[in-house]
Formats: sequence, C-alpha cells, structure tokens
Amino acid sequence: MIALGGALGSILRYATYVSFRSKNFPWATLFVNVTGSILVAFLLFMPSPALALSPMVTIGVLGAFTTFSSFSLDTLLLYEDGGPRPAILNVGLNVVLCILGALMGRGLALLLL
Repeated sequence: MIALGGALGSILRYATYVSFRSKNFPWATLFVNVTGSILVAFLLFMPSPALALSPMVTIGVLGAFTTFSSFSLDTLLLYEDGGPRPAILNVGLNVVLCILGALMGRGLALLLL
C-alpha cells in the first residue's frame, strides 16, 4: 500500500512540476512543500486520525509528493546560476511558508473538532 501511495504521490508531483514549470524560480517545489506541510499537519490533527495514521497516505503519497531532495537541488542550482540571493530566497520561502502551512493544516483540523 505504501508503494501504491508512492506511485500516486510521484504522479501528482510530476503533474505539479509540469504545471508550474519555470526557469526563473522553482515554484513547483515550493508549491509541493507548502501543500504537503498543510496536508500532513491537517491529517495529523484532524478529529478522526485514522487516515493520518495510514502509511499509504503519510509515507507513500505525501512522502513521494513532497521532495526535500528537489528543494536541495533547486537551491544549489539557484546558487550556481544566480548567486546567494535567489538561493537564500528559496530557503526562506520554503521554511517559512511550510511552517505556516503546517500551522494552517493544524488549524483547519482543529476547526473540525
């Protein structure tokens, strides 16, 4: 079931990459990292955590959908192509928006209580 979830997550990840393709900034990676942060926190804090505890969803789908390795590579390439500013911007946006996303997911889940 984890492998099936991983297949689904990787398909969603690729579809996102194709939809957000940009040579100027890794918007797709930022999008999946923020969205994944919202979803994982929402699932963890929702009133009925059965879905959140499902390894198929958390490890499979979300694990394949959000890709920290892509974030790292994107940051390195931004640094090599444009110096420290775009790389630092990428790190800052990913960290801040993903933490805010996790807070948002928790807040949405707690609204369901």
